[in-house]
Amino acid sequence: MDTTFCSDEFYYHGTQWLAAYYIMHRGFQIGDVNCGRDSGAGLYITPDPGFASNWGKIIVKCRLAPNTKILWLKEPDPRVLKYLKKEFGAQILDLDFYKAIPRNKTLTRNEFINLFSYIILKKKQKLFNRQRVFVRWEKFRARLGDYLRRHKYDGFGHTDPEWPEVVIMNPSLVIPVSFHRCWESEETQYYWVPKVKLSPPLSRKRIDKTGKRLLRQYAEEQELRDLLDGMPDCEEKTNLIAEVENLLFMVELMDCARKLGLESEFQERLNANSNEGDHIGDTFTGE
Repeated sequence: MDTTFCSDEFYYHGTQWLAAYYIMHRGFQIGDVNCGRDSGAGLYITPDPGFASNWGKIIVKCRLAPNTKILWLKEPDPRVLKYLKKEFGAQILDLDFYKAIPRNKTLTRNEFINLFSYIILKKKQKLFNRQRVFVRWEKFRARLGDYLRRHKYDGFGHTDPEWPEVVIMNPSLVIPVSFHRCWESEETQYYWVPKVKLSPPLSRKRIDKTGKRLLRQYAEEQELRDLLDGMPDCEEKTNLIAEVENLLFMVELMDCARKLGLESEFQERLNANSNEGDHIGDTFTGE
C-alpha cells in the first residue's frame, strides 16, 4: 500500500528518563536535536521496539491519532521517473524539484509518491557521496513537511525491516500510551533492530519521581558551572573543575550501583579506596 490511515497499531519511541517525564506531562513536542534528525523536523517513531531502543532505553509506546495519513516509501517505478524527467526536465529528479514544476501544474498522487521515494531512498545516497552536499540536503529536508502537507500526508515511513522508521511532522498526532524500560536479548534480528524485552508499564509516580530528581541534579550542576564560569582562570578554578567532574562521575556510578542492587558494595569500596587514594571508577565494575 502506498498510503495508510492510522489504525490501532502501536508504535514506539526511544528516549531517556527526563524526556519521558516531559512527554508524560506535555505530550510529544519537537525540541532540540539529541540523536540526529536526518529526515527533517518531526517525531521519529517505529513499529519495532528494538529499533526504538537505539535512541534510548525508555520506550514510549504510542499510537497515531485518527485519520493520520502516512506515505510509505517504495521502490520507485522507473517508468514514472522517466515520464517526469521528460515532462519537467532533469531538475525534477533533484532536491529542488519544486522549481521544475510550473505553477499551473501539480503532480498526481502516484507521481509524488514515486518522486518522493526516489529522492529519499535513492537520490539521498548518491548525493551524500559528493562533497558540499550537506547544505543542499539541509535546505531540502527543511521543506519536507511542506511537500507532504501539500499532498495531504502527515508523515512518511520506511518499509525496510532493517530501518523501520516513521517520521510524523506534527507531534500532536502521536499519542503516548505507556512507558517502559527495555533490555536487549541475546538474539538480534538486524544490526539496527535488536530484539528487546519491555518491562511492565512504568507508573506515573515512578516517572514523576525520577524526572524531578534529574531536574534537581541538572539545576545543581548548572549552578556549579555558572559559579566556575564566573571565576578567573587560576589553579584553584582548575582544581574545582576537576572536583566537580569527579563528583558528577561518582553520582552516575552510585546511580548505576543502586539500579543493580549493589549500593552497599559500592559504598564499601568507595570508603576503602578513599583511604588508599585509588580512583573508584578503576575498581568498581558492578560484577
